[in-house]
Amino acid sequence: SGGGRGRLIQIEDNVATGNLIFDMEPGNTPVATETMTGVTSGGDGTVSTITSNANAGTALLVALDDQGTVGNLFVQLLTGLAPVDNQLVRGDTSFAMVLVNGTVLSRTVNNQFVGVYTGANYQTNFGIGIDTTDAIVGDKFPNLLDVTQEPPNNQSGSVTAAIGDRIAVFPWDGVATDVNGDPEPDFNQLTLAIALTGASTIVDVGTGNIPDNTPAAGFLRIERDSDNNLDLVEYASHDGDDEFTLVGTAPGAAAIANTVMVAYIDKVAVSATESFTSVFGPATQAMVVKVRQGGVTPIKPFITTATFGASGFSVTATRTSDA
Repeated sequence: SGGGRGRLIQIEDNVATGNLIFDMEPGNTPVATETMTGVTSGGDGTVSTITSNANAGTALLVALDDQGTVGNLFVQLLTGLAPVDNQLVRGDTSFAMVLVNGTVLSRTVNNQFVGVYTGANYQTNFGIGIDTTDAIVGDKFPNLLDVTQEPPNNQSGSVTAAIGDRIAVFPWDGVATDVNGDPEPDFNQLTLAIALTGASTIVDVGTGNIPDNTPAAGFLRIERDSDNNLDLVEYASHDGDDEFTLVGTAPGAAAIANTVMVAYIDKVAVSATESFTSVFGPATQAMVVKVRQGGVTPIKPFITTATFGASGFSVTATRTSDA
């Protein structure tokens, strides 16, 4: 009745009441108590409350981080302009309403659906990922908060010998040698923070003590109380901090401060090459590699060192006859 005109974009019809969203033409803006009449439908109603937005547009809701009275909307702008601080935003089908709080952040989206492929690595668009088994070091996946996620640098340490040989790969402190001048494993790489019994399922080595480059699952050598020899104990996982979760239970009693060492490889070879896999970083790990004659032909012990680094390591044992 005041003379304004606008294009009806959305109607939430609650019979006697409701909400209308208009794209108003320049000119008069309706005020409370004025009437509005559809040019073609003839439908009418009385204006109650007016909310004017500085910008208008439509967007596709990609993700909703609903935290109750607050949260985040991640949208792709389809038409018009992005909303501004304190502007009302309404759901097209839900009719849910929220007020924008703060400055809307925008992202530049690559016009290729996935993003960029460099020939070696993916640099995807926001919120797009690939199967974890297909991701490699150097791929970059920005999430909806524009924080770049990168795959871990999974690397392997491998030793090639003969089937039946005994292969051991243990940590080395980079200095210690035995009475023969050979590098000596770092038997006290870790120590127990909580004593073990035959019922223990967790090996606790103290807060922050699990080393970098420790395999997600593998074996430990743990000093036992009975004779101070080292039990070979399998673990299913670790928390990267202080606890290893065992496969089954500990083999017996081990007191607080007994030594613990990661056994990266500690087995009789069942294939020509035995290996372990771990996430590299951030520090390198020096290791002792020992190959002893197994059920094949007699050889002199092969002893060397290796460094687990950004590319892992590979060692081929020299089998020197000891016949």
